[in-house]
Amino acid sequence: MALRILWEKIFVVENLISGFCRAFQVFTLNTEPDSSDITYMKNALYLTNHMTVSSYHILKIDLATGNESLILSTSSRLGGITNDGQHLYVSLPFSRRIVKIDLSAPALTNTIGSGATGNSDGIGLSATLSAPSGLFFKNDEIFFASLGSHNIRKFNINNLEVTTLLGNNK
Repeated sequence: MALRILWEKIFVVENLISGFCRAFQVFTLNTEPDSSDITYMKNALYLTNHMTVSSYHILKIDLATGNESLILSTSSRLGGITNDGQHLYVSLPFSRRIVKIDLSAPALTNTIGSGATGNSDGIGLSATLSAPSGLFFKNDEIFFASLGSHNIRKFNINNLEVTTLLGNNK
């Protein structure tokens, strides 16, 4: 029952954020509303943004000044984004990974997912993922939807243990 309530809350929040992102992109950033997510940290919004066919960006919008800055550009399609108060975490659905970004020297650091399609739990890069999306942080754990395998999963940011909570394996 608790997992069902958690899933419903994640679904509602993800839809609200997704709708906000699409409106924000179309009216403010003038880009296509494709593949976006948003997170808040330290008086700033961080968004994943699809700029061109092969260019994906993470943008920061400082809420105090309204200034927009590019945090990172990559050729890997970006999915969900969340944070732990110090780092950003971003899903790469087609690469089947979730990566961590240290904002002091922005770069993608592989955190979980071997890159192979699958649904196996494990530690860090030994786990297999299938289109991870919809990241949500709480109490040192990141919850995410594994869209390719229709599961809700989580990983602990300290020991990187990946566990399936709900779905095909449970």
